[in-house]
Amino acid sequence: MFGSSYIDNVFGGEVSTSHLLDTGRRRLVFVGGPDSLQPVQDRRRGFLRALETRGLSPADQLSPDWINRADGWRVGRALAPRILAGELDGIVAASDLLAAGIIQALAEVPSISLPEAVSVIGYDNNQAAWDSPIPISTVSQPGVALGVAGLTLLENEFGSDTHRHESVRLQPSLIPRRSTERR
Repeated sequence: MFGSSYIDNVFGGEVSTSHLLDTGRRRLVFVGGPDSLQPVQDRRRGFLRALETRGLSPADQLSPDWINRADGWRVGRALAPRILAGELDGIVAASDLLAAGIIQALAEVPSISLPEAVSVIGYDNNQAAWDSPIPISTVSQPGVALGVAGLTLLENEFGSDTHRHESVRLQPSLIPRRSTERR
């Protein structure tokens, strides 16, 4: 058995959800799938934990087929009537690509303005988040630190016969952008 380094996706789900709650959002939906992906499961657990901590329940939880832009667009189209009806005011997406697709679909509905009517946050801090017409708030994973930790664990593994196996958990961080500005 070797050591491991990993991102705390449960914490990331909590951070993203707490950010929306801190901006005044209360009717939140989690969008992420497929459920067979462990990071999606963990981000959903973090979402639920953040709501539970504040005595709230999710407005909904959706599991699209995948975590790409096209799936986000389909979800955004389906959520638009619920946003217009006031049922939802915040969306926690399990990836930036999902968030970008959701925002793209919502932008096609003239009576929905972001972030006034609904806030959207993604996860990954990739180009889909920073290069979007509406810059997307996101959770950034410490990729370089993950690689360094993994390499260090590997070096330690082969550098000593008495090495003890370790796990290194790294925490992601919030990157707030325009998609979740306070109302």
